[in-house]
Amino acid sequence: MPAGKQLMVQAHYINVSGAVTKSADKMDVQLVDPAKVTAYAADFVVDDDTFFIEPHSEMTTTMDCTVPQDLSLTMLLGHMHDQGKHYRLEEVDADGNVLKTLYEEEWAASYASHPPLLQYTMEEPLKLAKGTILRQTCSWNNITDASLAFPTEMCIAFGYYFPGTDRIMCERVEATP
Repeated sequence: MPAGKQLMVQAHYINVSGAVTKSADKMDVQLVDPAKVTAYAADFVVDDDTFFIEPHSEMTTTMDCTVPQDLSLTMLLGHMHDQGKHYRLEEVDADGNVLKTLYEEEWAASYASHPPLLQYTMEEPLKLAKGTILRQTCSWNNITDASLAFPTEMCIAFGYYFPGTDRIMCERVEATP
């Protein structure tokens, strides 16, 4: 970790019991000689925070974004919360034709904190070229009495790329019907 940077850890807790609970987090951080580091990694994020889900309704939203630079990913996952139904991330061409499905899952509420991960090695990373168009599609079934929007529900892909030191966001270029 470069000098002057902070290590931030975020923990999520879902207390379904209704009772007050205490929690404690523990980390084991081990220092490594910087001379032994072959590459630093940073996060790559595809985030759709524009959706609004009415109570007792189903909804699907799709967004496209363009990868801003060449990336070599060692990990990729989708992220939704409890009302998520289906998540998909695809590579598409300029006409919107699907070239490859990168990640797809029928969503389970448990995936909000423990989603299936796709892991790659540094020797064989998932490569995304600058200009690659990604299409992210999320479906929800809102069984609650409340409307849902970001951040109560989410539609996000997270990945780790190398070499990297800063977060890269793949920004929405257009809403796709």
